[in-house]
Amino acid sequence: SLRMAPSGNSPRTSFELVFHFRDLERLSLVDAATGDALIRPSDRLGALYDVTGALVQAVRTPPGLYVTEARPTGFG
Repeated sequence: SLRMAPSGNSPRTSFELVFHFRDLERLSLVDAATGDALIRPSDRLGALYDVTGALVQAVRTPPGLYVTEARPTGFG
């Protein structure tokens, strides 16, 4: 559900998605010049798939599922 905030609707729940950089490269989601991932805040996610490509969850639009934060991290 949503609650109103001064800047608009604010989600009460959130979840994190972690992508392997090789998968981003395979999907052409890496800038060739800088090597940065091209996923940015306000990008819309249309669906979630597992590693075999099977649909896990389709996202209805509206309301949609949007990136609110994107940052590089490492493991270890």
